[in-house]
Amino acid sequence: MREFLWIILFFSVFNKLKGNANIDDHLDLFDSIFGTPDDEEVQRNKMHLCSCDTSKLEDQLNKTIEKMTNMEKTIQRLSELTIGMSVEEYTLTKCQEGWSYYSQTDSCFKIITDKLSWFDAKAKCESLAIGSNLASVTNTQENEHIKGLFAGRVGIWIGLNDITQEGQFEWLDGTPFKPDVYAGWSNPSPGDALEDCVALWPGLNGYWNDASCTRFQFASVCKMQAKCQEGWSYDSQTDSCFNIITDKLSWLDAKTRCESLAPGSNLASVTTAQENEHIKGLFASGVGIWIGLNDITQEGQFEWLDGTPFKPDVYAGWSNPSPGDALEDCVALWPGLNGYWNDASCTRFQFASVCKMPAS
Repeated sequence: MREFLWIILFFSVFNKLKGNANIDDHLDLFDSIFGTPDDEEVQRNKMHLCSCDTSKLEDQLNKTIEKMTNMEKTIQRLSELTIGMSVEEYTLTKCQEGWSYYSQTDSCFKIITDKLSWFDAKAKCESLAIGSNLASVTNTQENEHIKGLFAGRVGIWIGLNDITQEGQFEWLDGTPFKPDVYAGWSNPSPGDALEDCVALWPGLNGYWNDASCTRFQFASVCKMQAKCQEGWSYDSQTDSCFNIITDKLSWLDAKTRCESLAPGSNLASVTTAQENEHIKGLFASGVGIWIGLNDITQEGQFEWLDGTPFKPDVYAGWSNPSPGDALEDCVALWPGLNGYWNDASCTRFQFASVCKMPAS
C-alpha cells in the first residue's frame, strides 16, 4: 500500500507539471496518511477515503500510461505514412536548378538564349558553375539531345574550335576531339581560316559549321558533368549531394547505411537555414528524419558526424532553445514541424534518414 501511495504522489506531481491536476489535493491526501496520526476512528475514516480516491487515481494513472504508449506508437505510424507519401513527391535531380540532365553521358546542359559572340558565350558558360563550358558533343545521340533542346533555332555555339592551330579542332572542356568516332560537319571538313568557332544548327538537322568567333552572335549551350552519383540529388548552395533512405532505422543503423553508400557519405550535416529547407523539401511532410548531429561523445557537446564544425551561434534548428535529455543523444529533423530539430533516443526510435557527401 505504501509503495502504491508513493506512485500516486509521483503521478500527482507529474500532473501538476503538466497542468492537469491540483497537486495540493493529492499532497493533502499524502499527508493525511503519513502525517501526524489522529485518533483511531478518524484515521480509519481517512484510510477509507484514501482507498476510494486511490482507486480513481490508479485508473487515471493507467489511462495516462496507455495514452503515452499509444502516442509513441502513433509517432512511428505517422512516420511510416508520411514518408511513404513524401517519396512520391520527391523528384531526383542530379543537376543544378535550371540545368537539364542527360543520362547517356551523365551530363547537365543549360541553354543560353542571349545572342552572344562565341567568346562571350564561353565566358557566360564558365561563369555559371565550376566545370561549366560551352558543350562538347561526343556522339550522335548527344547531338540529337542538344538539337532537341533548341528545336528549330538556327546557330547554337558549342565548344569546338581551332583557335590555337588552324585545322586542329579541340573541345573547350578538354574532351578529346575524335572525328573518326563522331563529327557532325555539314561538309566533309571546314575550310575557312577566318572561321575558327563551331555552331550546331538545329534547323539544319543538327549539322555543325564553323563561323567567325566574333562577327556572329548566336544562342549557346553549356555543359558540365553531373555533380552527383545516380540516386543522389544536388544542392548548389552547399555543392553537396543528398540521398534519401526511406527504410526506418535506428540512428546507429542509419549512420552505417549512409557510410556504406559511397566514400565520404555520412548522415547529413546542416549548416544553414537554406540547407535545412532543402532537406525539408526532399521529404515534404515526413515525421522524424535522422541527421548527423549527436552528443554521444559528451553530453551537451553536439558534433556532426562528417566533421563539419557545429556552430549553434551561426545556425541551429532546435525546436526548443536547447535539448536537455541525457538519454536522447541523436538528432532528427522534422519536416512536418517546419523543419525543426529535436533530440531522440539513438536506439529506441526508427526513422527515415538523409545522407550527404561533397559533390564531385
